[in-house]
Amino acid sequence: MLILKYENDMRLSVFMRLIVLFLLTNLPTFGQEIDWQNTIGGLREDWLTSIQQTTDKGYIVGGFSDSDIFADKTENSLGLEDYWIVKTDSLGNIQWQNTIGGSGYDNLNTLVQTLDGGYILGGFSLSSISGDKSENCIGERDFWIVKIDSIGFIQWQNTIGGSLDDYLTSIQQTLDHGYILGGCSSSGVSGDKIENNLGSRDFWVVKVDSIGNIQWQNTIGGDNLDQLNSIQQTTDGGYILGGHSESNISGDKTENSLGSSDYWIVKIDSVGVIQWQNTIGGSDYDQLSSMEQTIDGGYILGGFSWSSISGDKIENCVGSSGGVCGPDYWIVKTDGLGNIQWQNTIGGWGNDYLTTIRETPGGGFVFCGFSDSNIGGDKAENNVGQLDNWIVKADSLGNIQWQNTIGGSLNEDWNSLSLTDDGSIILGGCSYSNISGDKTENNMGLAIVRKDYWVIKLTESFSMIFGQVYADLNGNSVLDAGEPPLQAWKITELNTGRFSFTDQNGSYNLSVLDSGNFTLTPQLANWFSPLPISKAVSFTGINQTDSLNDFAFQPQGIFEDVCVTITPMGNFRSGFSASYAITFGNYGNSTVSPTVYFYPDSNITFQSATLTPTQIFPDSVIWNLPSLTPFQTGNIIVTVNVNLGLPIGTLINSSAHIEPYATDDNPSCNNSNWEVYTTGSFDPNDILVNEDTLTTTQLSSAPWLDYIIRFQNTGNDTAFTVKILNPIDTNKLNLSTIEFVYASHPVNLNWINYQRNMEFKFENILLPDSNTNEPLSHGFVRYRIQPKTNLSAGDSITNFAAIYFDFNEPVITNTAKTSIILPTGIASASPTHGKLHVFPNPSENTINISGIQLENGRAQLRLTDIYGKLIFEKTVTSTIADLETTNLPSGLYLLQSGASRATFMKQ
Repeated sequence: MLILKYENDMRLSVFMRLIVLFLLTNLPTFGQEIDWQNTIGGLREDWLTSIQQTTDKGYIVGGFSDSDIFADKTENSLGLEDYWIVKTDSLGNIQWQNTIGGSGYDNLNTLVQTLDGGYILGGFSLSSISGDKSENCIGERDFWIVKIDSIGFIQWQNTIGGSLDDYLTSIQQTLDHGYILGGCSSSGVSGDKIENNLGSRDFWVVKVDSIGNIQWQNTIGGDNLDQLNSIQQTTDGGYILGGHSESNISGDKTENSLGSSDYWIVKIDSVGVIQWQNTIGGSDYDQLSSMEQTIDGGYILGGFSWSSISGDKIENCVGSSGGVCGPDYWIVKTDGLGNIQWQNTIGGWGNDYLTTIRETPGGGFVFCGFSDSNIGGDKAENNVGQLDNWIVKADSLGNIQWQNTIGGSLNEDWNSLSLTDDGSIILGGCSYSNISGDKTENNMGLAIVRKDYWVIKLTESFSMIFGQVYADLNGNSVLDAGEPPLQAWKITELNTGRFSFTDQNGSYNLSVLDSGNFTLTPQLANWFSPLPISKAVSFTGINQTDSLNDFAFQPQGIFEDVCVTITPMGNFRSGFSASYAITFGNYGNSTVSPTVYFYPDSNITFQSATLTPTQIFPDSVIWNLPSLTPFQTGNIIVTVNVNLGLPIGTLINSSAHIEPYATDDNPSCNNSNWEVYTTGSFDPNDILVNEDTLTTTQLSSAPWLDYIIRFQNTGNDTAFTVKILNPIDTNKLNLSTIEFVYASHPVNLNWINYQRNMEFKFENILLPDSNTNEPLSHGFVRYRIQPKTNLSAGDSITNFAAIYFDFNEPVITNTAKTSIILPTGIASASPTHGKLHVFPNPSENTINISGIQLENGRAQLRLTDIYGKLIFEKTVTSTIADLETTNLPSGLYLLQSGASRATFMKQ
């Protein structure tokens, strides 16, 4: 079978383009990209716990700090730790701040803006009268609420507690302009506490008036540990309490514990009387961190779980280590009486802790926390550092819509999330990282172990640019019938570096984050000029569109340019069949009838091909192809047999060639080869790179790294969808140079900017399982990219992929590695690592070859001509060999070399 398609060429020299079906009819879901960020801190530890948008569209940020005056901190610490309040404008710039505390530890856990434009602060204090503290400690830790005005001055405060440990975790202003306080207490009747404890720790709810005087209180708990983490006034004037419990039936608890710890939600009326409650959990440890009433009158609960299927838990844990579950995000939706409606366990293969959940205006949910998971399970992005923020957006039934991992090279702890009035998200947490990953500012402290506030605004406010790219073969600037749209064609916005790809119709859309002026340029191709060369686009605001930004590629002169690429489709095992994909195309601007040659390695035998060959010889297979018009491509799948008895590690190096060669205006892409080695048992899902080492000298010329990601359906049924996520290390690889070579099947491709992931999605691939049809159970995608030229010796470039078959867990490939090394520095007789060094070049008499890589003291040296035909083969036992040209064609020029193979052309 001969497959011919139209496709583009974004290269200046070698390799073919990827055939894609990139459908852009539905715009992507936005809301996950960083709009701005600010690192705020002093010399020592600054821990952000709460953030909220204010009525002036700025933000109030709160937490606690032990920093003195330094960097952003304008007041010395009053004690060991103090409340630290920072007010910013809408772009995160500090407007004012206040350090509030006594001589001991004072930790702010929550704050909200009040109806009068001021703020209510809530946390706990171990300070007696000192600094700003106007009351002595009652017990060990006490509730400490502080009311400040709109510019941060204290208006009143109250210390509330018993004789032991009491700490406030949640506060909200109520409809009567008072406040509801929620926290935990270990105190019996003492101080402000009017009820004895029911267990080691109980929920403690306190209602105060508008100036902080207690109106009523209730201690709610069982005979063990119960911790309240969230409180909210409900639409009926009562309150919903959420936390976790280790108590069985006892005290106020009406249900036994389902595991070590469970979610425990309690509904009370307007004066604190329990109306109903529900214990929700599995057989292990489950902790509720955040909850709120939803627009339908029910509740959304968010926390983390170690439980597999058991009790109320209907899904096994995702993360595990040594067979033991690690924590996952666990979101549970209930109705107005606390009955479970649906739930979802969301996690990676590490530890994932959800801290905050909010309902979005569209009826979905957004939640965040921190994670040390890499790609795996539900996690679609590698961690940037040790612990990163992981934010997830789900629909109204809890299905993931998008996700983003945000972090620097060290630890980030994320504690607060709030929705803004423009539909965006403000995130607040803490960071130990300097500039790295998503972090654009260094830490403020003198050492990297210091922690700062880290505030991030995520936006979904994009403007969209639309257009079409096509080959204007008759030069009339109109897309006429028969003129090919250019598929997978990269369009770049010069000011921001953002880029997009065209779909199968040549259409593209490109998003920009802000208003202003933008310039679009298409990637160039040989022998064609785009009209126009660039497009200017201007937006006066956000959420605008600009269409009809078309680029017509018009032929310049008459040029021939045919190219070929050979790709191994799977591993090669002695005695088994293997296959290559030979891809060819016309990238000139005139019609050509090419001939394709396949030169199998001497250790394999041609068996069959999807297109019947014109001629078959022992050392070559030939296809005379029909005429190809500009941008028309095709592929041939060749099946070979690997000779029986070959040792594992035997080099297999087949090649392909395409004619016409003598009249081709770009002959550098008329030949292609890829070295593979025979294997034993193997994972058929892998990634290959063409260079395992690069010297610092090579980097200066920006060489290409060619990657192949291969996959095989080894299941027991047809795979309908295959998705590959391939993280690109943008610190070491030049993203702007990425080019797609080919794929085994039609594929949608997308650069996910906020994840730094290249996504290849094979939809409706109908990939048979290996038991049903082994040859057709394989697939691959191939692309190339240039490394950055500023890498140093000792650096390495690593690359891997996560391969998803339908709804199964991802298969993580091996890691392909390219090491950066120094050149040897020896002039003529020392090889570049991994390459043959051939001199003199050209040669009429003797050829000296060094750099042969020996295995078990010997290697097979192969010399081929430019067509890939073997012209000399010899077993050598030295890393340097001298070959008399009397056995070879005279007047040789070296074209390329490998570890045990060189390719020559005649002088």
